Amino acid sequence: SFRWTLVTWTGKSNVGIAQALQGLESPDNPSTNNVSSQVTAIFKWSPNGAGCGAGQLTCWLAYFPGGTGVPGANDITTLENGTPYWIAVTTNVNWTVLTGP
Repeated sequence: SFRWTLVTWTGKSNVGIAQALQGLESPDNPSTNNVSSQVTAIFKWSPNGAGCGAGQLTCWLAYFPGGTGVPGANDITTLENGTPYWIAVTTNVNWTVLTGP
């Protein structure tokens, strides 16, 4: 089972999701932690159709940690500062990231 949490990414932009989940988003952040085993999915809403299929004006884009390298499994691969994401977690998670532009 899992629960959803809404998180607005406050870390640096263009950080690979896999690296961020593993706590590797920044080499100078010793307090960060690895939450990759607790996260099952990350979703982002695209209100303007960016990244959506042909003809779609809006859509949900997804990242599944287990789908890395699987064609078509992940619509998003990086996190953007100031962007909200719905994250499915299996347990309570404390995730520390550096604030970035």
